[in-house]
Amino acid sequence: MGMRDNKVWLVGPMSLTPLRELQIGELRIPVATGTVRTHFVGGRRLEHSILLVGRQAVEAAAFAAEDDGEAEVAVDGWLFSVHGHTLVVVDNISFVAPPQVRRRIRERMRSIRRREAPQVQVSPELVAMLIAGAGGKEGA
Repeated sequence: MGMRDNKVWLVGPMSLTPLRELQIGELRIPVATGTVRTHFVGGRRLEHSILLVGRQAVEAAAFAAEDDGEAEVAVDGWLFSVHGHTLVVVDNISFVAPPQVRRRIRERMRSIRRREAPQVQVSPELVAMLIAGAGGKEGA
């Protein structure tokens, strides 16, 4: 069974920790962690730890800031577990937001994109392993 064989789909409010950077050599990768709360019939709920990498982390932080820290989301991802730590690595995320909020976020993302250096692709698997303790150094 490969790393991405355990697909997960979550819908609910997302709370996010502050955006941070994972440093690998000279490369700095934006990452965000947080939780998505899902609800079940009968009032039961679960909190799922999530990991967002790169552009998705920056975009999620922007939406969370607009929604006072909690944005309604739909997450498509896969379970990653190592050393007893399990989280959902996000492949795709969609935000439930009114059009005026989406416009503000789109403008903010365009502004960020103009100031950034060219993006380097890093696999979410590598970032998940580094965060889980297999190496790497986090910076602010």
